[in-house]
Amino acid sequence: MDVRENLTLPLLRPLRRRFGRFDERAERRETNRWIVTVGLRPPKPNQQLRLFSGGNQQKVVLAKWLRTKPRVLLLDEPTQGVDVGAKAAIHELVVAAAEAGTGVLVCSSDIKELVSLCDRVLVFEQGRILDEIPRRDLTESRLVRAELGLGADPSRNLATTVPVPHVT
Repeated sequence: MDVRENLTLPLLRPLRRRFGRFDERAERRETNRWIVTVGLRPPKPNQQLRLFSGGNQQKVVLAKWLRTKPRVLLLDEPTQGVDVGAKAAIHELVVAAAEAGTGVLVCSSDIKELVSLCDRVLVFEQGRILDEIPRRDLTESRLVRAELGLGADPSRNLATTVPVPHVT
């Protein structure tokens, strides 16, 4: 599908006119607004999404769901494999969503990403929480220590098993 279709399909109701007719002009305006918001390059709403770089594809996918104004946004490696510029743009979108009241859960192996985006980080190993790091203590070195099993406060009981669904 093209950028326009990818952006608008999850939420068509605001693009309808009276009697259920689809408003193509409203769809173009909405698409162009999001293209500007995410900084899509090149700004071509009718271009197939697969012809864009990975970073621009990721920005469109994120915009598609942000457009629905979700209560919770689950992101798994949101900037993996994207260039520095796209990563910064994606981070800005995530921060803006959180500031607007969306709950954001980020799963990432990128330590810098976690430090820049998160209010709290939970470090897991084999379905168990090794450590919980609040924003005030969140640094790259603290996170590395936690990943190595050196950062947990032994007086806290964080060895709670978290069920991890088995996917076949």
